[in-house]
Amino acid sequence: MMYEYSGLVSMYEGPYEIYEITSEGYRDYENGGEWVEGTGEWVEKMGALFPMNSRELQFSENGTYTTEDRILFAYESHQPKQLVRWNGVIYRINAEDDLSAYTDIFMYMLKKKEPVANAE
Repeated sequence: MMYEYSGLVSMYEGPYEIYEITSEGYRDYENGGEWVEGTGEWVEKMGALFPMNSRELQFSENGTYTTEDRILFAYESHQPKQLVRWNGVIYRINAEDDLSAYTDIFMYMLKKKEPVANAE
């Protein structure tokens, strides 16, 4: 039995961005094996981000979560460790709860990424 949560999510939805890699990084052996960074771009998507509840803040198989971490309900599938930007804060997809047998949306646990100098 499938539950249609997309209607519920649409009540709270808003834009977020997902970082999609357009080319992988590689070693340039013609220049002494120097690492050449890959490239990517931020692509806007729609979904709903929520703070974690007290049950989710406890230890999980994917580590410990804090009040700065979030849950993303998305209409599209994303990859583990992909970056998500919402309200200027960058998160990493830490885990996916596979709800495909029950619902028409995707649920991800997001871990807040520590700021990095010169990061976009």
